[in-house]
Formats: sequence, C-alpha cells, structure tokens
Amino acid sequence: RFHVGLSSVFETDSNVLRAADADLTTPNLSDLRWAPAVNLDIERPLGRQDVYLLGNIGYNFYAHNPQLDTSGVNLQSGVDVRAGHRCAARIGGEYVRQLANLNDLSATPLGHTVQNTTAYIARLNCDRGYRLHPTLGYRHEAVRNSAAKLSANDTVSDAFDASVRLQRARFGEISMYGNYRRGRYPHHAAGSSDAVQFYNAGLSYSRSIGAKLRGSVSFGYTMVVPHGTALKRYHGASWTTDVSYTPTSRTHVSFGMTRDSQQSSLLDINYSITTSAHIRADYALTHMVRLSLGAQVSRHAYHGASAVTVATLGQGDRSTSLTAGLSYAPPMRVLRHRITVAADVTYNRRTADNPAFNTHNLVASLSLRMEG
Repeated sequence: RFHVGLSSVFETDSNVLRAADADLTTPNLSDLRWAPAVNLDIERPLGRQDVYLLGNIGYNFYAHNPQLDTSGVNLQSGVDVRAGHRCAARIGGEYVRQLANLNDLSATPLGHTVQNTTAYIARLNCDRGYRLHPTLGYRHEAVRNSAAKLSANDTVSDAFDASVRLQRARFGEISMYGNYRRGRYPHHAAGSSDAVQFYNAGLSYSRSIGAKLRGSVSFGYTMVVPHGTALKRYHGASWTTDVSYTPTSRTHVSFGMTRDSQQSSLLDINYSITTSAHIRADYALTHMVRLSLGAQVSRHAYHGASAVTVATLGQGDRSTSLTAGLSYAPPMRVLRHRITVAADVTYNRRTADNPAFNTHNLVASLSLRMEG
C-alpha cells in the first residue's frame, strides 16, 4: 500500500502553559495553535520481505507563545522478515520529536522544551498454523530533553517481553506473559537513583461473544526495584480490562481499566503507579456524521528519587478528562483523497496532593484530514 495524506488542526487552549489554578499572573495562558502535518502509511515488498514507513511529520505554530513553536515527528520504519516457514520477524526503529508535556514538569514551565525519543525494536512472532503462538520482543529506547534543567530526567531503557498464546475458536485466547525492563538515568545527580528495574508476569484472556461483544482481561504481578537509593521497592497487582460492545450497526461502546507501573522521563521521580479507567461511545447520526463522547479518570502515585522531590509534588495526583466530538465524512473526494472534518471539545482537570500543582484547561479544536 502507498497512502500519503494531509491534515490540519486549529486548536484553542484556555491554559496552554498549564499554569496552576492559583497562578493568576502568567501572561498568554490562552492560545491558538495551528498544526499542519503530512501523514504516511507506506508498505512495499522487497523480495520476500516487506518494508514499511508509518507516522506523520508536522509543525506546531502558536499565536501568542512562539517559544512553544516546534516541529512534530512521529515515525516508525523497518522491515518485516519471513523467519522460517511459520514465523515472522519485525526489525525497525522509531523516532518521536515533540514538545514536552508542560503538565508534567515539576518546575515553572521552561518554555521551548523539546523531547526526542529514539527506539529500536525486534520482534519474533510464530503464529502460522499452530494452536500455540510464542512471541519474543526487545526494545531499546532513549529519551532526551533539550532543556538543560531537564537533562537529569533523560532516560535509557532496555525492555524484553515473551508470551505464549493458546487460541481456540470456541474457547477464545489465553496467554501467559512476562516482561522485564531496565531503565537508567545517565545524568542523575550523585546520590540519587541511577536505575530502576520492572518485572511483570501474568495471564491474559480474550474472547468474542457473537459479533457484538468482545472482551479481554489480564492480571499479573509487578515488582519495581530502584537502584542506588534508599527508596523502597514496590510490589503489587497489575491488570488491564477492555470491553467492546456494538449493539447496532450505528453504535459502538468501549470501556477499559488498567493499573501498571511507569518509568518517568519528565518528573524528577523514579517511577509512578498509575490506575485509570476510560469509557467511549460512538454513534452514527447518518452514514456521514458521527457523534462521540468519552471520559477518563486516572490516579498517579509518585515514587521520587529523593524525599524532597516527593514532598514538593505530593504523593500523587488525580486527573479527569471529558470529551465530545462530531465528525463529518462527505462522499466526495479531493484529488482522490477522502475528506474528514471533525470538531472536538475536551475539558481536563488535574488535582494534586500539593494544591500548587492543581490545573485545569478547556480545549476546542477543528481538524481536516485528507487520506488516500
């Protein structure tokens, strides 16, 4: 396939700098962003293999905060290799360039703070004709922050995962999985933790009930081991639940809950334990117009590199997001490209244990996509 498309987003944000609720002095909190982009979805055969390129390249322009102007890149590229008679391997890389999430900074917004992520992946999947499907994966990732004040939060990580799936048409699919990740902080100050290890293992199960209902659930055990610090280890349950329901051809509802551990690359902490839940409903008003509603809530528990950091941020925060959207896809084509116009409104609120980090904002956007 060879699909190249264009997109453009006009967005107004009531608190683009993510200033705290108590901060009434920061200028230019409200701003208008324009983000044009080129979208790529390319896959071509090369002998018996397939070469792919996916993602988008664009730029973000701000009307009142030019220090936030930055290019946006999210690309994945590599090759799918036939490894033997019944296996396939994917070898590739990823590159992401984006503005750092100002909502996650533990200091006053630092202006033009770009975050670059580079990753290399390798994955082997043997699932052609067998009832047992083993999978092995490896990912090396490096995150770099352009701001000197955030260099201490740069990370380098290596992750390994393995799973074995048993699939039967009537029974569904059950998997046994294990993951290991070691994250390092190459620029952490002396005396703070320079690495953290994540161990996770468990079982997952998924099944479809007719054509309308599909669900999956996984339950595992997680252990987090920080190095070079008096910070306590963490161990506890982790889980993921996803349910998708399509009662009619016009309606689709999805619901999910998750609890997992995450390494931090922005806050001066080692890791966080995140518990979240989300729900989304889509309804086709006509064959060209679709309405969507959604909500998400999450709780982050912080485990800092030092007691001072955790004391400053508090032990965690709670986030709520409410969204509504309307999309229109006319039957006409422009230069053989499908056109989609969408309008969305999102309200976000963050409530932290330390009220100095409480924030809220309202985002309204209008987007246009041309897809081949």
